[in-house]
Amino acid sequence: MFLRCVEGSRTHFPVKQKSGDTKFDTFFNTLGKKLEKFHPVKKGVATIFTCGPSVYQRAHIGNFRTFLFEECPRTIPCYSGYTVKRGMNFTDIEDKAISEAAKKKIPVDRLTENNIREFMRR
Repeated sequence: MFLRCVEGSRTHFPVKQKSGDTKFDTFFNTLGKKLEKFHPVKKGVATIFTCGPSVYQRAHIGNFRTFLFEECPRTIPCYSGYTVKRGMNFTDIEDKAISEAAKKKIPVDRLTENNIREFMRR
């Protein structure tokens, strides 16, 4: 099963089982409007891909709200015994990055690499 972010979709946490334990095995699919069983591609491994920041400037509180929220789908499978592999992209070439680099009179890659390094330190 491939999970993806859809703009405007709601996020649903795992369904509580009758025993009261939260298990990472059933989710409400907002696209299909039904409960679905989670089937990992590789047994025991949950792979999650999330959007990263645009790195034309240093990350700010608005960015961190997003990344804090994204910790929930990463953490829940861990508690259910899954190994979690997470991927995140960085948007490093865009109009804002090119403009910001021109203002600072530095190459775009230098601007974005510094901001990525700062983001990863946190």
